[in-house]
Amino acid sequence: MIRHGVVILVDPLNLRHPELAANTDFTALHHPESFGVAIMQSPSCWYAHRDQTEGDLVGTKPVPVLIQEFLDAKETVLDQLRLYQECGMWEFGPPPARVWQVLGNRWLNQVLTLRGADTVYREFAGGYDAAWWLGTWADALI
Repeated sequence: MIRHGVVILVDPLNLRHPELAANTDFTALHHPESFGVAIMQSPSCWYAHRDQTEGDLVGTKPVPVLIQEFLDAKETVLDQLRLYQECGMWEFGPPPARVWQVLGNRWLNQVLTLRGADTVYREFAGGYDAAWWLGTWADALI
């Protein structure tokens, strides 16, 4: 959802098509000139393309799509964005998730921090639920 230069990525994770939810998270990354703030609420940090996971018995490859996108992002792109990311401590990624949702979000946070991005990461005592997300929009916009 786009509102006044802010991308709110509430990742409603369509469980039948998780690739669509993962694609919404790229909006700010690919258009930083239009959106200075990205709010990522429970982004799909576990999602990897199915054709890339064939034969992977331990779930170590490939790097999930969203995390790889931020690893590959140019430094100038990251300099233009302020990122707010949150995830529930009890989000364990829907099947066929290879990495639990909360672990994938921690991984993305580490990538963003190491890349020097202007980022805030929070975990809340809850699961994958829009009731939690609504209460944090104001924090994310500050």
